[in-house]
Amino acid sequence: MAPSGKDRRGLADRRKAQGLSQEALANLLGVERSTVYRWERGETDPQPSIRPLIANTLQISLDDLSELLCASKIQPNPADITPDPVSYNAEILAQENGCDIDAKFREPIDDVYLGRARVQIRQLLEMEHLFGGERISGVALDSAQSFERKISASPIVRGMERDVFATAAEFFEVAGWFLVDTARHSKIREVNSRALHYCGLSGDRSMEIFVIQNMSMHASESDRPSEALNLARGILDRQVSPRIEALFLAREARALAARGEESAIRSFAAAQSCFSAGVRNSDPSWSWWVDDTEFLIQESLMYADLQEWERAAEILGGHVDSASIDSPYFYFCLAHLARIQTGMQAWEDAETTSTKILGAIEDISSSRIKGIIQRYTRQIIGSDLASVSAKDAAHALRLAVSN
Repeated sequence: MAPSGKDRRGLADRRKAQGLSQEALANLLGVERSTVYRWERGETDPQPSIRPLIANTLQISLDDLSELLCASKIQPNPADITPDPVSYNAEILAQENGCDIDAKFREPIDDVYLGRARVQIRQLLEMEHLFGGERISGVALDSAQSFERKISASPIVRGMERDVFATAAEFFEVAGWFLVDTARHSKIREVNSRALHYCGLSGDRSMEIFVIQNMSMHASESDRPSEALNLARGILDRQVSPRIEALFLAREARALAARGEESAIRSFAAAQSCFSAGVRNSDPSWSWWVDDTEFLIQESLMYADLQEWERAAEILGGHVDSASIDSPYFYFCLAHLARIQTGMQAWEDAETTSTKILGAIEDISSSRIKGIIQRYTRQIIGSDLASVSAKDAAHALRLAVSN
């Protein structure tokens, strides 16, 4: 196989400086060793979606990674080409036998491989915090699917099956959570279904509950309130800790509100009562994020769903005024606040909030947030009651979001 002529020795040197073999790097990235081999030979380029993960693993910036990948072309001297012997020979042997090269790397899944997979999940979560769910969702989905292919192709060390399936469930749960920012609704449902599948195989009830709350939240946000309600009540019929009961009562309240049912307020009051019971040892590890801020946001959105705009604006407006701009939910809340102000026809307030969003539009990558912005700006532009200046701000913001 002829090399492309790109000098990628710097990429290989950086990998070695981190103490990683090609196989170790491949495992961390969720790709095959042959893929890393081809990158370093200059035969193929990494997809843009996986480059942030490569940069993070090699502890370099994206700009530095681009430099290593786009090194100047050279005229190679065959004597200087020293391919990785294991990868290269396996590739030739696979081609000669008419086999897929991936079949040559079906090493058993053991505790070492599983440990690397869990490190990769932690890296994905760290990257999501830095880059946002939309930008990292492709990497997360690739990683989940790569781990699933590994399960399909490789034997699992006896006694580790449950742990392996639990890790697969976590990979798909993380991918599904990140995908919420993309608003790719059919893909989100598909990925959550894969997560539930592996929860069933592993018997991991804690992760199963986590996935179901993700599904209930997503169903509410994508105009499927009855589905959201059924999912929430399916968990409420179980014996769960007060904190988890509080979370699913809040999900129930949101679903009822979306259906226009006033009983939503009673459900949310019950959720707050359960939440006040505090933390228990039986709470799952992921429940740390079920906090006062989460409940405040959900309460405001419930009142918005019931079109009790003033109450919704009072709750969310107070939160936005005191929240840090670095909060992961800041722009999500700001977009909803503008939507609520539009609903109550507070045109001057909606104009002020739209202007704030416009000033930070480069920091907003989430299609989920952009969808909220597009919906409420469309309402302002189409209203006969909105002021000219509010419409102008909505036009400008809508144009910025579309670009």
